[in-house]
Amino acid sequence: MSIAKPIRVLHVIRQGLIGGGESHVLTLVDKLDGKSVSSYVLSFTDGPMVQQLRAMNVPVHVIPIKNALDWRLYSGVRKFLIEEQIALIHAHGSRACAFIIILARILKIKVIYTIHGWSFHPDQSPWVKLIRRTAERIITGLTTKNICVSDSNLQTGRQLYSSFKAEVVRNGIDLNRFSPENCHQDYRKEWDVPEDGIVILFAARMTIQKQPLVVLKAFEIAAESNPRLYLVMAGAGELLPEVYASLNEMTCRTRVRMRPFYTDMPGVLKSADIVVLPSLWEGLPIALLEAMAMSKVILATAVDGTKELIETGKNGILFNVSKSMENDLAGAIQDVSQHDFLFQKLSANARETVLKIYNAEIMAGNMLGVYNTCLNKE
Repeated sequence: MSIAKPIRVLHVIRQGLIGGGESHVLTLVDKLDGKSVSSYVLSFTDGPMVQQLRAMNVPVHVIPIKNALDWRLYSGVRKFLIEEQIALIHAHGSRACAFIIILARILKIKVIYTIHGWSFHPDQSPWVKLIRRTAERIITGLTTKNICVSDSNLQTGRQLYSSFKAEVVRNGIDLNRFSPENCHQDYRKEWDVPEDGIVILFAARMTIQKQPLVVLKAFEIAAESNPRLYLVMAGAGELLPEVYASLNEMTCRTRVRMRPFYTDMPGVLKSADIVVLPSLWEGLPIALLEAMAMSKVILATAVDGTKELIETGKNGILFNVSKSMENDLAGAIQDVSQHDFLFQKLSANARETVLKIYNAEIMAGNMLGVYNTCLNKE
């Protein structure tokens, strides 16, 4: 009786930094059964994700791609795909899929495209949005299988593209790594927060999508009536200069801590009390799943996949995207920081939600099923 060879899967992702898609790749590669799948990763930039994958002994190739029309790069990737006998390509994000799809079709390698949130957004100009919608229509029509991480993203695809087909495989969290019962590093001393301080954490890119300026305004309102509140903002991005400019004008600026990205998110989350994410759009935010797994109180906007995660008053609090978002977020901060029963209820139910639905083991099993179906295996 012959032993089935592992499926050689190449995961293609645009960057090697740590974000939602990158965290997803790390967890997925780690949880896929080594006897069934041999994972390889192609990234267009170096970064913490790449280093972590190499520490896991996962073969990683970094090919700096500044111009997608540079066909010399395609020659190198083509050689790699043939030499490593890649059976299946799993592209994460539209740019990664757009780069690899034509070459994969030439080589007759099947492609799975995971849509970690659509590339067209509400803040884009009509022209940019049209281009990106058109690009997504073309890409999703060329793949073997499309994966959405939330029902919301699936419905958007069906509404925009009459021929769009996909299935939902929800993101999952490594519940062994993200467990409040584990011994994690305590960052509160580094943040200079008193023992009775309440830490509000915003750990995200400083971009229009994530709305860091709304976080600052909301904190200023809430902090005025509660001296125990402290804000930690961990991240970087194009809005960082504006964040610092706004911070300098705040009367409560001595209670705000600006930090770069952390790779030790379990420790950072263990050290925080409340996690806020007032995004304008999301796929299925892994940052919130990680926070929920660590039993944190979640305050977030009612957008896309976030609405599937959070039920207001049960496992977090949602508020709408509006011109008064900072007031709504400030009110939510005040409510949970002043009512212990509500705080405890939301934090306990957050962990329970992830345990039941967003487990990395379940995600990996579902994805393995997709791989086998694409390759016509039982």
